[in-house]
Amino acid sequence: MPDDRCPQFEIPEPLLIPVGIKTPIQFQGKNLDKYLGSTFQIGTELMKQVGEVTVVADESKYRFEGYKFEYDKEPEVNVTFYIEDKSMDRKIDSTLRVVLYNCSVRREDCSLCKNADQKYNCVWCGTTKSCIHRDLCTQEEGQCPPPTITDVVPQEGPIKGQISGTTKGSNSGIKRGIIKRITAGEVPCSHSPKRYSFSRYCMRF
Repeated sequence: MPDDRCPQFEIPEPLLIPVGIKTPIQFQGKNLDKYLGSTFQIGTELMKQVGEVTVVADESKYRFEGYKFEYDKEPEVNVTFYIEDKSMDRKIDSTLRVVLYNCSVRREDCSLCKNADQKYNCVWCGTTKSCIHRDLCTQEEGQCPPPTITDVVPQEGPIKGQISGTTKGSNSGIKRGIIKRITAGEVPCSHSPKRYSFSRYCMRF
C-alpha cells in the first residue's frame, strides 16, 4: 500500500471504459510538491503508446483524453494505469484502476445482449447485427429477432418418447418464464424451467 506521504495518483473517473470509444478519464494527485511544473505521461500494457496528462485544477486534478482500446479475450478486464514524469522518465505511485469491457464478447445474440447489466450500455445494433456499446450504434434494435433452434440433443430416441432433450439456438429469451409452449413435431413437450439458460432450454419429449 502506498505511503500517504508519497506522491501518488488516485480516484479515476469513470471506472467503466468501453472498448472502441476514446473515453476521457479524470483523476486526482496528491503530495506532488516536488513535481510542480512537471509534465506527466500515462500508459498501460494495453496502450500502444503513452498519452499526455493535463492539469485540470490547482495541481491536484488531472485529465487524460482517453485511448481507443481493443480487447476481446474476456467480457471485461481490470486495467491499471501508470504515471511517469516525462522529463525524468520516472514512474510515480498510482492506484488508477478501471474496468475495460467489450459488449460483444460472450453476447453473440440479441437475447444475451439485452441481458447485459444496464451499466454497460450494451445494445443489439441493427446495422452490425451484433452487441456493441450504444455510442457505437446508429440503429438500435428495440426487439430481438424470433428464436432460432440450431441443434437438438439427442437426435435419436424411442418412438414412445419420454426422454429428456436439450435444444440450442439463439434469441430464446432472457427469462425462464418467456417459454410458453414447446412441441416436437405436433407433440407437446414439458419444459424444465430449472434447466433453462440463455439460448438453451431443456424439455421432455
